[in-house]
Amino acid sequence: MIQAATARFHDQDFSSSRLLANDILKRSPNNQQALFLLAEIAVSENLMDEALSIYRYTITLSPNDAELHHNLATILELTGRPNEAKIHFDKANRLAPNNRLYQMSLLADPAYASSMANGERFSTPVSVTR
Repeated sequence: MIQAATARFHDQDFSSSRLLANDILKRSPNNQQALFLLAEIAVSENLMDEALSIYRYTITLSPNDAELHHNLATILELTGRPNEAKIHFDKANRLAPNNRLYQMSLLADPAYASSMANGERFSTPVSVTR
């Protein structure tokens, strides 16, 4: 059923996708795929508070999921919460230090960029090329 919900999401049929994801959650309340999909639907519908709530809950189920931390950080940044976003961008990068997207997210942080300009080095090198 998650495949059908995901297919509806990709077809931008958010209403049907949401119904299918909620049906999954009725049977399996902590289904992380369904929760992740609901968060993505909320973002697509510009329901950022709902997306934040879902991501925050999902992180309690899977605290070492770098993608969840990165997605939460992105939403926090978009909603004007840069300090909290930085915590989750940092956590995503620590959990997946070779992920180029997560590394680039750190470059957007003025403190990180400033320290790099001053010659400081962090434990995780940043590389944006393959």
